Amino acid sequence: MTAFDIQRLSAGATMTRHRHAHAYAALVFVGSYVEAGGRGRVRVGPGDVVFHRPYDAHRNTFARRDVAILNLPSSDAVGSLTATVDDVGAIVRLAERDTCKATLALRAACRPSRALLDDWPDRLAAALAMDAPLVLGDWAIETGFADQAHPSRIVATVTGSSPGRLRVQSVQDATGSAP
Repeated sequence: MTAFDIQRLSAGATMTRHRHAHAYAALVFVGSYVEAGGRGRVRVGPGDVVFHRPYDAHRNTFARRDVAILNLPSSDAVGSLTATVDDVGAIVRLAERDTCKATLALRAACRPSRALLDDWPDRLAAALAMDAPLVLGDWAIETGFADQAHPSRIVATVTGSSPGRLRVQSVQDATGSAP
């Protein structure tokens, strides 16, 4: 991504699991949504920034009102998943004139945030991303489920991928390799 992009998305819409070849930062300036990817799920709203590494796979589910997002190029050396900025309007206006300056201003204005959701689908996604093999049936019983069918269905609904495919994608995300 070499230029800025403003996405306008309808309330209640879902973007299926997808990847981008280049690192970018998504600055939300209207509405809110939940993004589910290999690094967990985050709920973001106006002023929140989600940093995407190259080839990170994620799915977006938009809330009850329309959403507007400014996408800017970003370094792939970003350590955190999310951040917050105070003056969203200034960065959006700057992006319309100078993408490079807007990208630098965004990085300078970011404050770390912890928007990660933390319930069992997120803990399962984290376990699937670990190097150690995971037996889903064992994990399900340890977590209080009768079998692996229920968490498998929920993971597929939340992330857009089966647990097995999510594990492969998480490894690809962690190594920065293309699918």
